[in-house]
Amino acid sequence: MSEDTLTGFLGPELSISGTLGGSGDLRVDARFDGEVRLEGAVFVGPLGVVRGPVVARSVSVAGRVEGSVSGADVAILEGGRITGDVRAQRVALDDGGTLDGTIEMDVDLPEEL
Repeated sequence: MSEDTLTGFLGPELSISGTLGGSGDLRVDARFDGEVRLEGAVFVGPLGVVRGPVVARSVSVAGRVEGSVSGADVAILEGGRITGDVRAQRVALDDGGTLDGTIEMDVDLPEEL
């Protein structure tokens, strides 16, 4: 996600609850209680806290997510924490990132395995 593709931003002075959906990219530096379901990318910034499931094309977490995370790509960055299960095709865990849950990867394995 770049500044050019960013279509939504929730700043650190906000506290929101509900369901958020759409097709753009989103940066969350706020506290969000509820479900996030986007066709684009979600970046949870260092100040961001999401309490609920996150479903997006890609999800990067530098803050906290307390709920399940699903996407083609999921990255837990330095200082980021996911407390919940992750389902993705690709998962990255940086040094200093934390996952308290399970990982289920959607991959196609050769038949001979």
